[in-house]
Amino acid sequence: MLGAFPDKSAPYRGITGWLSGNAHTTGGELLPVPVLCALMAFRCSAPDATPPFLLVNDSTRESIGMPLTRGTPKGLALGHLLCTNNCTPQKDLEGESVSGYRRTRSDDVSLAPRYNSHLAQRIVDIHNRVRSGVSPTAGNMLKMEWSAEAAQKAQDWADTCRSGHNDKSERRIGQTPCGQNLLRTFSGPFSWDDVLKIWSTDEAPHFRYGSHGNNMHVVGHYTQMVWATTFQVGCAYKNCGYWQHYVCHYCPSGNLAGEERYPYKSSTPCSACPGKCENNLCRNSSCPYTDVYSNCADIARRFNICSRSRWASVCGATCRCAGKIF
Repeated sequence: MLGAFPDKSAPYRGITGWLSGNAHTTGGELLPVPVLCALMAFRCSAPDATPPFLLVNDSTRESIGMPLTRGTPKGLALGHLLCTNNCTPQKDLEGESVSGYRRTRSDDVSLAPRYNSHLAQRIVDIHNRVRSGVSPTAGNMLKMEWSAEAAQKAQDWADTCRSGHNDKSERRIGQTPCGQNLLRTFSGPFSWDDVLKIWSTDEAPHFRYGSHGNNMHVVGHYTQMVWATTFQVGCAYKNCGYWQHYVCHYCPSGNLAGEERYPYKSSTPCSACPGKCENNLCRNSSCPYTDVYSNCADIARRFNICSRSRWASVCGATCRCAGKIF
């Protein structure tokens, strides 16, 4: 065997060191994608090979090395993948388990929520299950619902088959800004259950509520999924030929600058719900508007801005969502 797989606690910095048994490269820099992919093909000739992947963080678009373990699904990662998995499992037939994940057919219909209302509802249900089970528990977690408009905006971006995030202005629903989670995989399409597992179950153990030490490159998909005031989700899939594109939009957007370590209020479930409570989630409490400024509530009290149309739009949540969660 051509060297041990790097320990999961150590960030993987490149494949050259891995081939020689060391988890680093000269200068700590990642290799160019063509070189990396070629080396992957060579490395995969070793018995029981588990290939590394070059990842690009979807927020910063910077190339990063991520710690991968033998349990990491081939073809899936926290960022998006830049070269194919050249290691073909001995059993790689449709429906066969690959590192604990189920492969699905590559046709758009089976994976595109726009064609399948049952799939759209399942995506919503998985999100709500994740949101209702957060630790510590949340006092203000809204129940999510499907947004056809958000899904269409997600589909518009998925259909371009371009990497990275699109401009925030292209994701808006009316005046509501929307966040975005992305996944690209080259080794074959995966079910939405598996995609959402990557963003939630696999990232959640790395998140510490209230900690300044959270690495948003690692937990950002999860924090968006459990952002309390986000209550609409719309997702899309596109088979881009050589790779698969998964996109979800979240409205209103989460991961607000400076607030990432507090995606929700830690408290007894539903303790901050002005409406009904269902499975630890708040119902009838959502606000479709957002505040552009964090001090809108203070400004409204001091200057009565909600009676002025310009400020009413800038501080939409404060002015239009009294008694709601935002």
